[in-house]
Order: sequence, then C-alpha cells, then structure tokens
Amino acid sequence: MQPYPPSSVLIRAPFLENRPWDVFELDLKTGKKESLTAHMPADTDSYNSCYLPDGRIIFVNTSGMQGVPCVAGVAYVGNLHLYDREKKTTRRLTFDQ
Repeated sequence: MQPYPPSSVLIRAPFLENRPWDVFELDLKTGKKESLTAHMPADTDSYNSCYLPDGRIIFVNTSGMQGVPCVAGVAYVGNLHLYDREKKTTRRLTFDQ
C-alpha cells in the first residue's frame, strides 16, 4: 500500500448534494477534492478521519443508525470504519452504543 500523499489532507464537509457530512481528501497543490465516503449510506455522517501509516484511512460514521438512549435517541452514535482505497472496501470496526 502507498502511504498517504504528503500534499493532501483529510477534511469533513457537506460538498455533495443530497449528502450529509462526508470525508474528502483535498490535494493542497491542485485544490482537487475527492470524496472518500460517498459510498456510505446516504443518511449517515462521516467525520474524524485519519491516515494510517499503511495508506488506509480510519474514520467515524453513523452507519449503525443507533441513538444515545440518555437523550431519547436524538444524538447518533458514531463507530470506527476502515477504508482501504486500493481494495475500495470499508469495514466497520466497532459496534458501540
């Protein structure tokens, strides 16, 4: 795997129409942005992303559609996901409430 590009950063933004928050990779030299989480369910949020040394990306997503009980379920629970850009796969790592 390729390590992360040194001229890029991960950002969270609602750039895509009809999508909540997604994780994007922003190329600092060209200004080009690429959504890395547009494949996640449309009604979920992706945020708090981080490059791993091997080039994969870890991020939080609300894909479990779980709510926090002490606030009547109105706050969604985020779980860790691992994105492998070479394989184009995402794996949910945690199953917390």
